[in-house]
Amino acid sequence: YAQKFNAIGVSMGMSHQHADPYLRNNDYNSFHFYPKFYIDLPWRAKLDVGYNYSETERGLIRSNRADGAPASDSNPSLPGYGKAIDSNNPVASGESFAGGSPAPSMSVIGDGAHWTKYRNLLDITYHQDFLETGYFELMGFKNYETRREKNYADVASRMMLDSGMPANSPRRFNPNLTRNGDLVLERNIVVDTSYGFKFKTGITAAGHKLMAGLDYKLLQSGDITVNYVDPNYNKAGANNFTGAMSSQSGNSPAKVFGAFLADKFNLGDKLTIDMGLRFDSFTYSPKNIDSTYSGWAISPKIMLTYAFTDNQSASLAV
Repeated sequence: YAQKFNAIGVSMGMSHQHADPYLRNNDYNSFHFYPKFYIDLPWRAKLDVGYNYSETERGLIRSNRADGAPASDSNPSLPGYGKAIDSNNPVASGESFAGGSPAPSMSVIGDGAHWTKYRNLLDITYHQDFLETGYFELMGFKNYETRREKNYADVASRMMLDSGMPANSPRRFNPNLTRNGDLVLERNIVVDTSYGFKFKTGITAAGHKLMAGLDYKLLQSGDITVNYVDPNYNKAGANNFTGAMSSQSGNSPAKVFGAFLADKFNLGDKLTIDMGLRFDSFTYSPKNIDSTYSGWAISPKIMLTYAFTDNQSASLAV
């Protein structure tokens, strides 16, 4: 839906997607809502404000190999490696809930295990015309994205991890303490809290359409909060699991800077040349590590467009 009310315009969209599980337990649902407002300001200026909200739920892929190794599925020589546990789904290896160092991952996925991701993205653009053909724009965005993860017990699969372990080992899973379908993991991960700004300006003069700009982004994740973990389900196994899965604070941000120049002009009536140059750099200092990673790159571009007629053209870009 889109409509203009004098100096204020609005557009709004909504969507929903659903997919049944092709791989075992891997169903998918997504809802997306995106309103945007356009405001005409005095002195040939405009302000656009947009918001993007999405909520996506995806089931984690369960191992569907009858090889007795639900945590790895990495040995094709095992009997049952190519045989499906659930004949309704293709043979495939499973996923795991990754842990945070030094805590382990949770590798035995149960029915209903899933993550739900919530995304909130705000963007604002201020556009100002000047002279006859000039303009500049100021843009900013802020993203906040979280993922809530849940796993449920599959007792029979979990017991396979303890094959060959002494019966009295304290690292052995106790099926009397955890039942099928019990919640064994719930945690919240702040995936992204990035923000950024861009300045862009352009003018058309003497047949040249010139543009230049700068942009800056701070890319960062947030905290990982473990609300619940079953220490009985999440221990022992091949990696001598401790039973823990620790909360963590967010890491250090990466800083990304860019600058760009562009020119577009005609050579005769048929040929248009579009050329540009972009510079990018980044700096990242991981938390608790005495080291900094940085780099930069220069990226040139040229595009030639030939117009055969008013409605037909061909382009070549490098």
